Amino acid sequence: MEFRDLRYFIDLVESESYHATAQKNQVTQPAISAMP
Repeated sequence: MEFRDLRYFIDLVESESYHATAQKNQVTQPAISAMP
């Protein structure tokens, strides 16, 4: 797991939204959904 993945996970838990997490991190929603 990379630091970036941990950041995505923390953002996802805080926002409870894949869409909001993807927008905040400027990546696509599938990139967030595919986290290990």
